[in-house]
Amino acid sequence: MGKSKMKHTPLRDLKRKGKKIESPFNKLRGVTGLSYSSWKDKRLLNCLWLCLIRTKLNQRSFVCLCHQIADRLHRLSVHGKVEVFVTHQRLASLDYDIFRWLMEPLTHVSLKDTLRPLLLVETLPDLEHWRRFLQTDPEEADDFNALGQAVWTCFDHHSQEATDVRWAKVVSFLAADKLRLPSEQSVRRITEYPDFDDQTAARPSIRALEIMFGDRTGSGDPVDGDFDAEPSWVFFLRRTPCILSDRGKLDHDVDTKAVKSAISLYGSISDHYHSCIKTTGIDPRLEASFGLVLFATSLYVEINSSSIHRLSASRIALRTIVECFINLSYLSKEDNETIWLQFRNYGIGKAKLAFLKNVDEDKTPDFIDVEKLEFFANEDYWQEFIDIDLGSWSSKTLRDIAVASSVKDVYDKHYDVLSAFSHGNWLAVRHVVFDTCLNPLHRFHRVPHTPYMDMRSATNDMGGLVNRMVDTLNTLYPGIRARLDRPA
Repeated sequence: MGKSKMKHTPLRDLKRKGKKIESPFNKLRGVTGLSYSSWKDKRLLNCLWLCLIRTKLNQRSFVCLCHQIADRLHRLSVHGKVEVFVTHQRLASLDYDIFRWLMEPLTHVSLKDTLRPLLLVETLPDLEHWRRFLQTDPEEADDFNALGQAVWTCFDHHSQEATDVRWAKVVSFLAADKLRLPSEQSVRRITEYPDFDDQTAARPSIRALEIMFGDRTGSGDPVDGDFDAEPSWVFFLRRTPCILSDRGKLDHDVDTKAVKSAISLYGSISDHYHSCIKTTGIDPRLEASFGLVLFATSLYVEINSSSIHRLSASRIALRTIVECFINLSYLSKEDNETIWLQFRNYGIGKAKLAFLKNVDEDKTPDFIDVEKLEFFANEDYWQEFIDIDLGSWSSKTLRDIAVASSVKDVYDKHYDVLSAFSHGNWLAVRHVVFDTCLNPLHRFHRVPHTPYMDMRSATNDMGGLVNRMVDTLNTLYPGIRARLDRPA
């Protein structure tokens, strides 16, 4: 089993408190009052011009160019003309003549072409400076692709390219005389980057400095602290399409009314989701509500694509749909931002727990994809900030959730029998693999038989719950007319 490339605290070193395994970083935040700062959500776009250049140039050329700009920053600082940093927010405050002089090292034609995509981004605070400096017009198709490539290249805050961009910010702090470091070695790590010192130690220290001074400089003035990246992310959402991986389509060879209806419904819900997106950031309400309905619909397709709807697997799937239904009913009734986030974070914590249990094992179950688990555990935040909740996601039993959301009737009619199939208790075992011997002399005892293959179909029960879930989703995000076709 390959090891993770990302640093993580082993499960054995995490402390359990009650029903929660606490993240050491979350505990530290509670003690010190440190705030969370996101590279991808906020700080990346504040140095988008540097990301474009780093994507174009190799590391050595990029570092050389940044030293030329840092030298000009230093001269401005020494003469006391202005306090300058390399973020879009701070560049916007410059007089254009100073901006032009600062950016003179970029006047090479190829770099002007490299920076041309900035002119598409209407939300940049220093856009007018770039328009005057570049004196060209953007080419929409090519330039949006270039912006996408730059963001892709620097998206992972641990990557070499992102670290180089973050170093450029740190060296600007140093050049502006706003950064005091404790030793000559610490200074040389910045000024002689990437040739001085062990880079496995230098790179993390650079990233830490960029975070520390990204929100505040040594004098307490904001560098990234007052930059709002969200309008730019929304701009990209409105101006560029989603790009999906080639995972295939929800399609089956089984040409039944139930499957066709479900595939059509799945498509309608997906389309409506796209019409409701307001941000590409975390949106627990949107993603959980649509996700629960789509997940239940996908199970409906799977079960009805063959005779499985009459087999024991259909009971396990129906049990899952019941829980999705009850959870969505509760989330919708409460409709509280904290509770939506609680539902999401519980699942992320489970991904982290599964990852930590498997990542260092020589042999894992075949169905386990450790890389996927690591991705899901780190998708919203670095997993070192994620607590693991060992109880239920809402601190309530499923029955209590059903009562609170006025759907206890669904719980009562479904839960006990279906849970037998999920948990493998005697009711399910007896139903599926044993039959009654018809010999009176044997007291009608139980003997193994071929699995029971003709249970009552679960199709209608599944369909009814899915349609009720769509009704609930429609109250949260109106506009969904499609429903599953059901037999009379």
